[in-house]
Amino acid sequence: MRALSAAPLGADFWKLWTSSAVTNLGDGITMVAGPLLVASITSNPAAVAGAVFAQQLPWLLFALVSGAWADRLDRRRLVVTVNLMRVAALTVLAVAVAAGLASVPLILAVFFLLGTGETLADTASAAFVPAIVPEPLRPRANSLMYANVNVLNQFAAKPLGGWLFVVAGAVPFAVNAVTFAVSAALISMIRAVSPRSSAVPAAGLGSGVPAAGPGSGSPADGSGSGVPAAGPGSGSPADGSGSGVPAAGLGSGVSDAGLGSGVSDAGPGSGAPDGVGPADDAVLGRAVSAGVDGDARPGLRAEIADGVRWLMRHRLLRSLAFTMAAGNVVFCAAFAVFVLYAEQRLGLTEVGYGVLLVAFAVGGLLGTLLSPSLIRRVGASVLLRVGLLIEVALHATLASTTSPFTAATMIVVFGIHTTVWGVVVTTLGQRDIPSTMFGRVTSVYSFLELGGAALGSLLGGAVATAYGLVATYWSAAAAMTVVAAMAWRPLRSATLRAPAGTT
Repeated sequence: MRALSAAPLGADFWKLWTSSAVTNLGDGITMVAGPLLVASITSNPAAVAGAVFAQQLPWLLFALVSGAWADRLDRRRLVVTVNLMRVAALTVLAVAVAAGLASVPLILAVFFLLGTGETLADTASAAFVPAIVPEPLRPRANSLMYANVNVLNQFAAKPLGGWLFVVAGAVPFAVNAVTFAVSAALISMIRAVSPRSSAVPAAGLGSGVPAAGPGSGSPADGSGSGVPAAGPGSGSPADGSGSGVPAAGLGSGVSDAGLGSGVSDAGPGSGAPDGVGPADDAVLGRAVSAGVDGDARPGLRAEIADGVRWLMRHRLLRSLAFTMAAGNVVFCAAFAVFVLYAEQRLGLTEVGYGVLLVAFAVGGLLGTLLSPSLIRRVGASVLLRVGLLIEVALHATLASTTSPFTAATMIVVFGIHTTVWGVVVTTLGQRDIPSTMFGRVTSVYSFLELGGAALGSLLGGAVATAYGLVATYWSAAAAMTVVAAMAWRPLRSATLRAPAGTT
């Protein structure tokens, strides 16, 4: 614990952390109460599933556009405005439920609006930590942000959401509205975080990325969007508006790459974009800088293309993006049928299944405590590579065991890995991505993550139906082995400076 509290992180960070804490709790409550509300109105499985899909769909539709807007606007004002809009949406839903007027279309519409706001708030707030926390302290800061996801979103919020719904159907949504209002107030007290105000990261820390170029500064967010950094469903650390659904976010701890992307190994410490120097960075950052300086701004499509181009030209981050997408396909394919696996393979009751899910959160909390010291002592490259092996071991263990204890133990180890992985990848992105392009580049990550998760969920059900539950996990282990083999060499270039003042 000393490693998490050794050096001061500043008042702005603790405002951000508190905002993340309350919104992670509130969002976790809603993600439990939402399906319960739909189920109380209709027994149609499609309608119940639609409550979750309605909040995920905006990531597929608007993620890239939201990233461009996050780079155009003052990020603090954007997050505050979006949170207040979410307060309004949840208030309408709470009043409708209390008055007995709630309907499935209304619920789906509100959840779609929440998801749309999430794409903007999560993407914008991902740039907060690198703007307000010095680089040597970011691994510890990111670990603390992930603690909100693991403890509040994935652990405390689940039973609390169910209990509040039993008390009164409107209460969970009213509570979530209050958490967004509190978050808006806290974020408004943080100094403005816009493309022009973000700090410039130190160059040469093994990244090879120049510190020059307009606004080239060196996520934390809070919803899921995990992630990654936080992606949809992962409970991204800073904003807290992710779904917190284990099958959606925990697999995003997978990393990296290349998978057909033509990743070339550059050698240790060369995380720089392929052939990108200060002049190129200036060109790729032109969209936002032009707008800030008052000159003609390129169109939204051109700005999005710049973000995609920047990511594709960065060896390490490109590799991590494709590996995370591929890893999500594998993980979500396996865990789409996890409830059936727990019942039929492990022989667990509903209560036992709930306890098994808690193992994810336990591992995540341990990962939060261990991340700073592991990064300092072991190094980013080793942690990422070992993480890939843990991914393989998870699926192989679940395929071969019938012991709930063995499965739970492996899940705890996996939970540690996902948080450590998330902290490492988040910190790498904060160091290397120019501030002027942070929204666009991280939105590409989110788009790839959710796309992989959606595809994996479809494949998992198909494989399990055709070949059985055990075959699903053996297939996942084999696929993850291929992902690990292709990502192995590119990951050796991942390096981070150890956080200062940790022990």
